[in-house]
Amino acid sequence: MSQTALLLADIGGTNARFVLIRPSGEWLEHRSLPVSAFDRFEDAIREYLTQAGDFNIRHAAFAIANPVDGDFVQMTNHHWSFSIEALRSALEFDTLLVVNDFTALAMALPTLDASQLMQVGGGQARSRAMIGLVGPGTGLGVSGLLPMDERWVALGSEGGHVTFAPANEIEREIHLFAAARFGHVSAERMLSGPGLTLIYQALAQQNPSRPGAPNTAEPGPSATWITESAKNKSDPLAGRTVDTFLAMLGGFAGNVALTYGALGGVYIGGGIVPRLAWRIADSPFREHFEQKGRFQKYLAEIPTFLITAENPTLFGVSAILDELLHTRPSNDLLAHIRKRLQSLPGASRQVATYLLAAPTAFVQNPTGEIARQAGVSDPTVMRFCRAFGYHGIPEFKRALAAALTGTIPIRHSTVQRGDSAQLLAVKVLDNTASAVLQMRQQLQGDAVHQATELIRAAKRLRLFGIGHSGVTCRDAETRFVRLGCDAQAVTDLALMAPYTALIQADDGIILISNGGNIRELIAIAEAAKTRGAFVLGITHQRSPLASVCDVVLAVEHDENDGEHVSMIARILQLLMVDIITVGRENAIGTAESIDTVAVPAANAAATAGTHPPKARISHLR
Repeated sequence: MSQTALLLADIGGTNARFVLIRPSGEWLEHRSLPVSAFDRFEDAIREYLTQAGDFNIRHAAFAIANPVDGDFVQMTNHHWSFSIEALRSALEFDTLLVVNDFTALAMALPTLDASQLMQVGGGQARSRAMIGLVGPGTGLGVSGLLPMDERWVALGSEGGHVTFAPANEIEREIHLFAAARFGHVSAERMLSGPGLTLIYQALAQQNPSRPGAPNTAEPGPSATWITESAKNKSDPLAGRTVDTFLAMLGGFAGNVALTYGALGGVYIGGGIVPRLAWRIADSPFREHFEQKGRFQKYLAEIPTFLITAENPTLFGVSAILDELLHTRPSNDLLAHIRKRLQSLPGASRQVATYLLAAPTAFVQNPTGEIARQAGVSDPTVMRFCRAFGYHGIPEFKRALAAALTGTIPIRHSTVQRGDSAQLLAVKVLDNTASAVLQMRQQLQGDAVHQATELIRAAKRLRLFGIGHSGVTCRDAETRFVRLGCDAQAVTDLALMAPYTALIQADDGIILISNGGNIRELIAIAEAAKTRGAFVLGITHQRSPLASVCDVVLAVEHDENDGEHVSMIARILQLLMVDIITVGRENAIGTAESIDTVAVPAANAAATAGTHPPKARISHLR
């Protein structure tokens, strides 16, 4: 039987480090895989899970040496790129959290004790004060930790890419050497693994006649070779390189302390400096940290700590995931279900048990499949959803989808007067992309399945909408006609009443509305249901129109109809039309079963002058 565990990872430009955490808190299966061995990030994850054995992974969190700003991640120090949501779906995780590695390292700091730190120099940290973090590795990470109430908030930063500022004549000569080769010289250019090599070459150029001096036109020695040679004193230039590097790092860390007001201390992490623990205390690091003129006394009171803990980034990413899973708002649906599990009636408890074991499947599966998996009837699933305060299964599923992850950042950027043309374009694209991702996250497979089945069963399709929704109706009309459907769009309010009088029991009525408040469309929905036709609404889930439709494909967004042109709503409506037209075409292979069941039932009801059997639509409400 598989064991339940959380999956954590620290993804750098060279190695991907993985670990599993059991519910008891035990850490196991520590492994490090070279990123160069895998074409895709997903391949590395699957290889690790194969090596780890039989584990049931529902929640995962990854720290990555890269900015994380949206769903798509493109690594700067490696060729891997991926969509967070697509990766979560492919791996069948309920939760996948991806954060910047230095954000994770910052969140680890409150969890470290004195045995995992080495203080360099004097100073005393102030309690609950701002903390700074600097870490040279493949690049140069910078972050800060802000105290807020009883928790900490990590500040994202790309501070490693600020322009390097030489502090003395030696550093100025090194800067000139680097500028001749690269042009702009960032702090990361110096304070990183490649930076150690660059400093070594620059110092060697100052004394090219020294025996054994390297040819600066060729690739220099590795950072590992330099640090080892400095430690065993086999190369004096390596020792000088390390001291110069630590002096530069001290000056940069002092800048970070001043920028953040880091009276809680400045911590040094990353992959390089922990290997220099033997030297940092006796190096110029602390002297250069405090060497800030009038603010020397201010900095002398701020402590600096070298992080000596093994894999501290994993501690931080664990803390972030733990906060996400256990300190969500009190209305978290999953937590509410867990709390009430034992008090639920037997059949509802079966539904809850299935949901908690496979929440993603609950969101995606049709009602009948949920009932089968839980071992209950379809109405039991409905009663379960209503027991938690939801009017129906689609509404419950949307709330559950929102509670599952948080992996897709949903943002809305306000367009302002004075924005440049490029900024306007970026904001429009960002807003639209975020809305599409949100719709993808909340899309209900059950509703889509029922909508496409009933559209395929309808003898005629009548589409109603006005304004920009009317344009969407016209577009849908064209698509359905090209698929061989008898479809007609009605976008004139004056013609809606006459067309309503022509509705028959075997018609499919599609109503498209942004806000779902138009009286004429609500009247059409009510009349169509009275005549036995099915009604599909593409509208806001909690609108008056949605409440009278048999099936609702929800279009949720942040636009205010009274103030803005509904650009995003229009795009989301068109996407819903794409979904149902593609779904209708895909359903042709199963047309026989639909035609022989749904349509005759509707025709029989029309002949008898009654409504179609309730079983046809009762499970759609």
